[in-house]
Amino acid sequence: MVNVTRFPGSTFLASEWPGGLNTKFNVLEDGSASLQITLPDHYGGPPGIIHGGILGTLLDEAMTVATFEARVPGLTASMTLNYKTSVPRGSTVVVTGRVERVEGRKVYCAGEIRLEDGMLAAEATALFVQHEAAMAFLKPYMGEVSNTD
Repeated sequence: MVNVTRFPGSTFLASEWPGGLNTKFNVLEDGSASLQITLPDHYGGPPGIIHGGILGTLLDEAMTVATFEARVPGLTASMTLNYKTSVPRGSTVVVTGRVERVEGRKVYCAGEIRLEDGMLAAEATALFVQHEAAMAFLKPYMGEVSNTD
């Protein structure tokens, strides 16, 4: 079963922002966040390809949604990106994020972007730290959240 996340998302994904992607992540049965999207030309970097910062933003957002769905929302403390191949402008990609483990307030996540043919374009790992302000902001969207003890 796939559900659309209740996570409010960033303005980068919102329809209210000019140039926003007007989309939300889906939540898969295993709790991971997933999004299939065609990346518009205006997110280009070098000629013919999507800017790597856009890919990093999508990965950060996917992992953020995964922390929300796992009820351990936090802020990105560090993120490591590995770019495997360029993503041509206008490509449709699948972006996924998942929580790997939780240790106290630390939430370890991983994410990836794959091209339509399944080729890995980028991957990331990140450390999120549960934060009271993030929890307070997200509480109306999710009800009770895990504590930071």
